[in-house]
Amino acid sequence: IDRVEVMRGGGSALFGSSAIGGTINIITKDPVTNTAEVRHTLTSIGVSGALDNNTTANASVVSSDGKSGLFIYGQNRVRDAYDHNDDGYTEIGTIDAQTLGINSFYNVTDNSKIRAEYSTTGEFRRGGDNLQLPPHQAMIAEQTEHGINTGGVKFDVFSKDNKHRFNTFASIQHIARDSYYGAGMDPNAYGKTRDLTWVGGAQYIYKDGRVPLYAVRPYGRPRI
Repeated sequence: IDRVEVMRGGGSALFGSSAIGGTINIITKDPVTNTAEVRHTLTSIGVSGALDNNTTANASVVSSDGKSGLFIYGQNRVRDAYDHNDDGYTEIGTIDAQTLGINSFYNVTDNSKIRAEYSTTGEFRRGGDNLQLPPHQAMIAEQTEHGINTGGVKFDVFSKDNKHRFNTFASIQHIARDSYYGAGMDPNAYGKTRDLTWVGGAQYIYKDGRVPLYAVRPYGRPRI
């Protein structure tokens, strides 16, 4: 792990519908070896048979000289709906989501590096009753379908003693969202959102080795 970013508040527009109360973004370091991993988990809510299948995979490929590398990751999640009291209405809705991403880097010189990344996410959620029917034919329906595509590039330059660091960055994201929130077979409860966001900037960092960035007070109280 290179760093951890903690963002408070709702971030569904940037990170998907699960980012309701906040997001913890874990930024990983560049890979140094060739690796691959596949993992699958299967969970059930009680003995109801409502299953949650989650498959993740990742792989890293690094050149022999270590100057360039590629990290690929993906996830597939399928969760069944759950009706706790058998009244025909779900307490937990269905999820069908897929994510695929690529991170890459190239060391232009010993003191400069360029990074590029891309990720795509498709997610479908549905809750209410009569899930096999279109949402406007159900008494209550909440349905969302997201398509999120994000890409970015970053260029870093740093001094030999690592005291000076300068970087420029640019990223772009497109979100396509179709939704339905309605009751009583309302045909007018459909919604559609299309958003395009881009960000660019530059940053300079100077690190003074005489001043510690982090120290611990007595009794373990942190001080920044």
